[in-house]
Amino acid sequence: MSRARAGWLAEAWSGVPHMHVLPSGQWCARNWRNVPGPLYATHGAFVPSRGLSLPAPFARDRRGLVYLWRQPRDSAELVDVLSQCGWWGLSNEEIGVDGDEHWTLDAIRTWWSLRDEVGAAYRESGIGELAQYMERDLPAYLRSYAFFLAEGRRPTTADVLPEIDVPHVVRIAPPTGTFASAVELFARRRELVEARGLGYHELPFWGERELQWAAMPRDVPGLFAVSATAEAARDVGEDVCDGPAGPFVFRQPSSPKDLERMLEAAVARPLALRLRLYVPSVSGIRQWWRDHQQVVRAATSDAYVDGELTEYLRALMFLVENGHLPGPHDALPGFVFKRPLPGLTSMVLCAPSELPVAVDQSSFGGQFEEKNRLNVPGMFYGADTDTCGTGPGEAPENVALDTDGQEFVFCQPFTKRELLEVLRAAEVECFSGYGCDGNAHWTVELVRSWWADRNSHREAWRAAEISDVDERFESDVPQWLRTYMFYLQNRRAPRTSDELPEL
Repeated sequence: MSRARAGWLAEAWSGVPHMHVLPSGQWCARNWRNVPGPLYATHGAFVPSRGLSLPAPFARDRRGLVYLWRQPRDSAELVDVLSQCGWWGLSNEEIGVDGDEHWTLDAIRTWWSLRDEVGAAYRESGIGELAQYMERDLPAYLRSYAFFLAEGRRPTTADVLPEIDVPHVVRIAPPTGTFASAVELFARRRELVEARGLGYHELPFWGERELQWAAMPRDVPGLFAVSATAEAARDVGEDVCDGPAGPFVFRQPSSPKDLERMLEAAVARPLALRLRLYVPSVSGIRQWWRDHQQVVRAATSDAYVDGELTEYLRALMFLVENGHLPGPHDALPGFVFKRPLPGLTSMVLCAPSELPVAVDQSSFGGQFEEKNRLNVPGMFYGADTDTCGTGPGEAPENVALDTDGQEFVFCQPFTKRELLEVLRAAEVECFSGYGCDGNAHWTVELVRSWWADRNSHREAWRAAEISDVDERFESDVPQWLRTYMFYLQNRRAPRTSDELPEL
């Protein structure tokens, strides 16, 4: 019997008939609105907001994202939850049952400290008799559940239950040693997490953290960002300021003293700081510069933007592009979008077995017939992938998400680094939904058909927040497609003297 079945709902589980497939949602992808307990819904759980009513204990927010506002009360309700998920369009991967293995007293206290935000979310979802539930039923349940987590049994009337409504001070250890710049801090960002022994999804920061793959907001690219639920930037130090759309981080910490100040702000309401641990792409940083530099300039000064900020972002782009900190004589990238050099050929004009690194075929179970229509023609493609959204974080220069949250390849890898990142994106995708046999299926006619629908693809790519979409479709994409058609016709990469097929 698993720990999930032997936990808080053990008695309820005993009345559940044998199930061949148990829910397998991932804890790291849970919706923050879920009440603490063994069952939870992930960020992928979605039910249209109209025309379908969810039974308790499920609710949904205004965007249709599903969560549990209370845990099942008995076997009948648990059976109902597990057996009818399919009727609501929820898959086994969108419901998790292992919450007992992750919740702690401190985590419950942190969640409960957000009860104003939780109550507002529940009220928006139309949950009835909310005042009594929030003031009496929910805190009583949370105290009983916290007792169970500590003692391994449900409390009796004689037991003293732990308090949950207490100040919860979070101490976050900084990276070991010292660092000399904000870029060096970002390069060593995972030390900040490893020092606490936590997964980065478990950092107890305030507010609703945006998904790791989300496009860069107004915050200066780097380690820290302000949550979408932040209220104001009052009394938060020297690196955060208010803008037209709310508070944002305009300067990343560049010294241990700066970091200590930011960490103190990270756990103080109402700022709602969060960590951004994914690696931004060079094109994404350039896009941020074009979209947000004027906002930062208006909130700070020309001297800061043209001096310190420019130097930091160029060094950050060098780090992203080369994998190490720039030296005193290294040339730093600029903010102007640079297309690939003429004649630069992707390394995927070959069979998968001929790639310069080994390919784990178990990660590539995607079927070409099920490929996402937004994939650019080439060896790699996303088919029926999960909606956890890990791909853009692993391969930011090559992978994006469509409006349903599924992954697709918008640029075939041109360098070994990009190739390794695409392979990693396929490895961490839960359904093995990527394919690497595109070269065996694409034809010149199919490529031309894909290009004929380019206006639709262009708009979908723009909706996926891919940077420089117009520039890509004016130059990079057609150049790649003509190169790829030559390969499909001749099964070799073109030489400079070769004439490429027309689209």
